[in-house]
Amino acid sequence: FESEESLSDINNCFKPASELKETTTWSTKTIIPDDVELLRSDGACVFQKANPNWGTPDRFSCPIENTTRNGSPGGYDHPSMVVYGEDCGIELRPVTWSYAGNEFIFTSLENLMSVNECFAPGILLTEFPPTGGAPTLSPTGPVTDSPTVSPASCKKLNKDTCKKQPNCIFGPSKKKICFAKKVKFEFDCSDFTVKATCKENTLCGYDKAVKKCHHICRPEYDKKSCKKAKNKVTGVKFCKYAKKANPCKKCQSTIDCPAD
Repeated sequence: FESEESLSDINNCFKPASELKETTTWSTKTIIPDDVELLRSDGACVFQKANPNWGTPDRFSCPIENTTRNGSPGGYDHPSMVVYGEDCGIELRPVTWSYAGNEFIFTSLENLMSVNECFAPGILLTEFPPTGGAPTLSPTGPVTDSPTVSPASCKKLNKDTCKKQPNCIFGPSKKKICFAKKVKFEFDCSDFTVKATCKENTLCGYDKAVKKCHHICRPEYDKKSCKKAKNKVTGVKFCKYAKKANPCKKCQSTIDCPAD
């Protein structure tokens, strides 16, 4: 690792048999705001020449997917940091994390080609180095297989790296599922633990295999099964098959989001 600390201070702090833990208490470190996601959208990063009339130096602008608007840190005299792509990093000074919610603006001594190669469309930009080891500050060719990461680290990975990890799974932002088409048809059937009580409620069904009560609009149903689910007495259909926000979108742990 790199550090401005002296070797003596490092050895005094990192003593043999000590357990090293990460911390977020460094107030001087520039980090990407928690509510901002720098997911590169289609379109290349561009170089914007200095504009004396506006008082802006040479800078870069990269389009990102819509995220929370954030004009920080603002200005051009902030400490430099490294923002990482998939297997590379760019040393830069952030100007605006998400101008208008869809543009990442920064200054850097790198050239436009290096910026576009490292910050390619579809890549999630983070302040965390790739798990496969220390990257170079310029693209290095094809991505090789990464070592297995812990489930807790999955959210930091981009799509391609995520798919190579056995502990992680990548999900779309929206997903077609079967759900109750009206609020009045929603009900938590898991409250019923007795089969007879479960079957008395027209919104619930009993799964003999796992011995559990579930709503008749099961999320895992395909379109055909979803449309068949209805009140057996009145014939009223309770369910709808359509896209909804996916709670398991992007890279997640297979523990939190098991594969279908």
